Amino acid sequence: MRIKTGGQHQGWTVVHQARRAWRGSFEGVWLGVEESTGHWMVGRQRDGQSMDDGFDADGNWATSRHFREGNEYLNMRRALAAYDEEAQNASDVWNGMWDQRAHEAVARHLAHRVPFPAPVRLSAGWIGRGLTDYHPPRGSTFPLDGPEAKYELIRYLQGQTRFDEIVTEPGSVSEEEAYQLAINATGPIRFVCRGVTFYLSERARRHGRGAIARTAPVPPEHKSSSQPPTHRRRGRRPWGRLRRDGPQEPHRPRRRRSRGPAQQPHRLHD
Repeated sequence: MRIKTGGQHQGWTVVHQARRAWRGSFEGVWLGVEESTGHWMVGRQRDGQSMDDGFDADGNWATSRHFREGNEYLNMRRALAAYDEEAQNASDVWNGMWDQRAHEAVARHLAHRVPFPAPVRLSAGWIGRGLTDYHPPRGSTFPLDGPEAKYELIRYLQGQTRFDEIVTEPGSVSEEEAYQLAINATGPIRFVCRGVTFYLSERARRHGRGAIARTAPVPPEHKSSSQPPTHRRRGRRPWGRLRRDGPQEPHRPRRRRSRGPAQQPHRLHD
């Protein structure tokens, strides 16, 4: 039988799973969490002859590794490490994108644990530590739906906390607290973890390098024909300059100097 990612199976929420063929046999793994207790589990599916026989008729699998400490954050970290190891032991299941796909699945699960009471558009971002406070490294998204913005925030947080050691710096919340703040967020939020500021904001920010464009194109009926285009043409100057205090100002082309009448080519007389 098969199990469904995101569904329930014998009391576990299926966060991620994978199954591949290898030399005439199929092998697979799956990752689950018991949300009521914060326990995580890594399971090895049964070897079989198809994509549908990783579990027997009763829904049982081959082996399990359980992580049942009192700290769910530690359980999650240890389960992800074990999940990567188990996938490498399952022949062709593991690949170069495995680590990224597994963390994306965990972030998507965590982002949907606490629903938003009402639809909201938020931007997710981070501000790092630079040599000066003038231009610190940063990244952000355009306004997204609440769950999608929370997913991006957790992905930013995963990139900062995927180290072997767990560190709590002065002025920062612990990694466990940071994840709880992100999971429980239902509106704008701001916190510091490992010296990096993470936030969800309703206010759109100026997006420079590192911004993720995820907004839909503007419908034709909402476009104004009175505004000049802002794209750059090859070999020409842009149509206008972007001002902080108002709309774009049309560019005034310079006059070209007259070169006079064209000269006739000189001909040799016969």
